[in-house]
Amino acid sequence: MPAKRTIVITGASDGIGAVAARALADPDIQLILVGRSADKIAAVAADTDGIGLTADFASLDQVRELADQIAGHAGAVDVLLNNAGGTFEPEPRTADDHEPNFQINHLAGFLLTNLLRERLAAAGDGALVLNTASAGNLFGRVDLSDLDWERRRAFQSRCYGTSKLMNIMFTRGIAERW
Repeated sequence: MPAKRTIVITGASDGIGAVAARALADPDIQLILVGRSADKIAAVAADTDGIGLTADFASLDQVRELADQIAGHAGAVDVLLNNAGGTFEPEPRTADDHEPNFQINHLAGFLLTNLLRERLAAAGDGALVLNTASAGNLFGRVDLSDLDWERRRAFQSRCYGTSKLMNIMFTRGIAERW
């Protein structure tokens, strides 16, 4: 009997992530579901027979802890769906002193993906990394010298759009390099 495939979904406690978790639930799949709210993620995990983990992507330390927890549950990750995020006012900054759209929508998923790279590689050529983006990327403009909006005037829609554009760029980049 082949081993179960492992799918990790961030932002799985609500919205698109919860819908995806319920659609992908299958006895042959180990779902690892991540959400910020313990109560909400527990409900989705119960509905899908998945493993519910909590992490707030406004803290990169919590993302690092999450990667360790995922590694404890899975030798290989077949699919990583980076879906956690939202639209945030540029202030206040995160605990790590980043603009919130940049950190929560992009940087946290970037970090998690890189921390799970060995687990993704263990799944072989069929491993997938999916990063949720949106049409909001059309409002984005990446300035590599000012990723945290310290020099430019930060508008919520521009910061959000830039984080979604970064998701697309990251996805294309790892597809080429990995």
